[in-house]
Amino acid sequence: MKFDIRKAALIVIGLAVLIMIFSIITAANADKQIYHDYKVLDEWTYSFEGESKTVALPYAFSNPDMKSFKISKTFDESIHDDAHDLYLVAYYCNFNIYLDGKPYYICDKRSRRVPGMVYVIVDLPENLNGRTITIEYKPHLDLERFRITAPYLGDKGDIVRNLFKDNMFDTAFLLIITVVGAFLVIIGAFVRFNVRYMNINILSTGLFSLFSGTYMMSRIEWIRVLFDIDYILYLIEFTSLMVLMLPILMLLMSVFTGKSRVVVNVLLHINILNIIAEETLSLMNVRSLREMLTLNHAVLIVTTAAFLYCLYARREIIDEYRFEITVSIIPLVVFSALDVVLHYFRTNIRSGMFLKVGIIFFLFFEMFFIMKKYNKFNRELQRYNLYREMAITDIATGLNNRNAYEQLCQSLERTKDKYDNICCAVFDLNSLKMTNDTFGHAAGDELICAMAGVLKDIFKDRASVFRTGGDEFIVIMRNETEENFSRIIESVAMEAENTVLSYNIKIDYSIGAASLSEGLYSSIDDMLKEADNRMYEDKKRYHNMDTSEMDLSACDF
Repeated sequence: MKFDIRKAALIVIGLAVLIMIFSIITAANADKQIYHDYKVLDEWTYSFEGESKTVALPYAFSNPDMKSFKISKTFDESIHDDAHDLYLVAYYCNFNIYLDGKPYYICDKRSRRVPGMVYVIVDLPENLNGRTITIEYKPHLDLERFRITAPYLGDKGDIVRNLFKDNMFDTAFLLIITVVGAFLVIIGAFVRFNVRYMNINILSTGLFSLFSGTYMMSRIEWIRVLFDIDYILYLIEFTSLMVLMLPILMLLMSVFTGKSRVVVNVLLHINILNIIAEETLSLMNVRSLREMLTLNHAVLIVTTAAFLYCLYARREIIDEYRFEITVSIIPLVVFSALDVVLHYFRTNIRSGMFLKVGIIFFLFFEMFFIMKKYNKFNRELQRYNLYREMAITDIATGLNNRNAYEQLCQSLERTKDKYDNICCAVFDLNSLKMTNDTFGHAAGDELICAMAGVLKDIFKDRASVFRTGGDEFIVIMRNETEENFSRIIESVAMEAENTVLSYNIKIDYSIGAASLSEGLYSSIDDMLKEADNRMYEDKKRYHNMDTSEMDLSACDF
């Protein structure tokens, strides 16, 4: 299947445009919807530094000095009597809730060391009509610019259920990404593929999928509302974001060579040192991970710029593998850059949305190329197995051939002490030449195949059967006593006697058998030679018989 880069580029650009248009249209009204289960409280009186004004939430404003600010609202008759649970999201702020000027709820569990967004559902009294609620926000992180989102008022169960519905697709999709990522990591780490870059592709894609799925799962609202593990989710969110570039750089390290490889190696070390430094500063309470997000973006920009330079500088030697990586990473770079830009423009478009799209494209293209490599590997493996099977299989009879026989003998010689006993039998047809001369080679071939069929039936799944020459067959059986082996050989004679071929030809053969348990042989080769000698002694007895009265018309060999 040929991959068309122009079609892929058009698809990426088209989807990007559609997503941008959809986001811009819906962002302004995203927090103003009135659901049948709960109401979005979007009109409030905003108070800051002694000034008051009516604002429509969400509302963003500058606050470089981290001063407290308030919003207040008087409920009217539009509030349903059953609506008395307030869902509130506070961006890097603690807050107090006052009802008719009296303290009602206090949230002070955030600090600079443990920053993050607060997701709470506060149970308010019933019959709120005419009562005034005031929310006082207390910033705990110096962001210079803050954003107030519109609280929801309704029943707690309805609020949580609707939050889950709103994020149901994201939850299912991210869960799949995370599980698939873990699965790919296991495959890439423990399964070896003889295809160039196959293992590193699978491992890197798996790690990236695992990290990105974990990062985005930690941002889902209903998870933050239901589970009171905010600090853990905060660490997961920012740590996962920091390590996202490592699998990409691992992938680039496997493909780039020369100076480009050196550049990627330096970038890999920079990213690792950045992670160590940020985690250390966070643990020492010097700076929070959120405050160092700008540093993360700077490292990301430097890494991206260096990667693009390497692609441009080595564009004349872009082979199939560099082409695949370019197609996978460019959409991720574009959408990530778009997300970073929108983050600093403070738009109402949900943070991380374009990064999610870039991740989807990266995983889609990488999985496509991995499947392409796997199909190639599978075809080569099937071809190898076919050639290998042909190399050790006798085509005429389907038995193992002499190559397989010699391989087994060598293996048994090394491992013979592991078996209680090893038995062997050598069979040689007595009348093949006479059959060929009398009835033709087709009849001779039928005789050989019939003997092979008898041995297959008798020794099925119990021994290794070989055709080592024109009419010579060898059977090797492990962990069997001489007595049982002798009884099985007698079964061969009975089966052969009951097999009738064309022209009433019957199977007649000479046989020699030997066993390690006889204690006469120092090696497998000696045992097989003795069995061969005994077969020739049996053949001599056959040829010494008086054959002058044999009825060739009946061919009772």
